[in-house]
Amino acid sequence: MKLRDLQTLTDSKDQFVLLEFYADWSPCRSLTPCELTAVAAAHQTPLVVEHIDVTQSPGASEAFMIDTVPSVLLYRGGTLFQRWDGPCNPLIIVQDFEQVITEWAVCEACHE
Repeated sequence: MKLRDLQTLTDSKDQFVLLEFYADWSPCRSLTPCELTAVAAAHQTPLVVEHIDVTQSPGASEAFMIDTVPSVLLYRGGTLFQRWDGPCNPLIIVQDFEQVITEWAVCEACHE
């Protein structure tokens, strides 16, 4: 995915966007997309997951200030809600993600 497309995607107010930056040469991966998708579905929250290889997308890596792989970033409406850098237990990512979308739902309900 091109850098401009990633920036447009992260600016979306209609969904959460999770970017996982990784490298094929690194044995570390942080993400379990099916678990995150299940959490999003349980909360009726749209989620897009994009995997970006830092070797193939150096411009994206620079734009999102990636200096460690894996790095996982969670956006909505152009706001970075959470960032995990380096190897991380996928369960922690799932728990943090669930907390963010729960807080978002409460905040969104307050503004209706």
